[in-house]
Amino acid sequence: NLIAADTDEEAEQLADRLATLSHLKRPSSAAASSHGGNKASPAVNMIGTAQFCGSPQTLVKQLKALHDLGIGAVDLVIPTGLMSQEKVLHSLELLGKEVLPRIHEFGAAG
Repeated sequence: NLIAADTDEEAEQLADRLATLSHLKRPSSAAASSHGGNKASPAVNMIGTAQFCGSPQTLVKQLKALHDLGIGAVDLVIPTGLMSQEKVLHSLELLGKEVLPRIHEFGAAG
């Protein structure tokens, strides 16, 4: 997951909120067992686990660290179901205008 905000603090607040909300969405072990399983689905378990979180500058640093380890492809998923439309659109805007252009430079320089 990716959460982009104007500041690291704002992104961390969004990530904390998502983690809290995702915890509320997970079924209990008893409820899961009654539906043929004892764990939440992998998709449910991923909700709220922001792997990339921060300001555009922080996100670029996080992605650069992966690039430097030789990782050339990363799926970036913005958790749309648990953030307001305004926050989702702003996160997409920051990703497109400030993060992606800078990470494209990694390939050009490397």
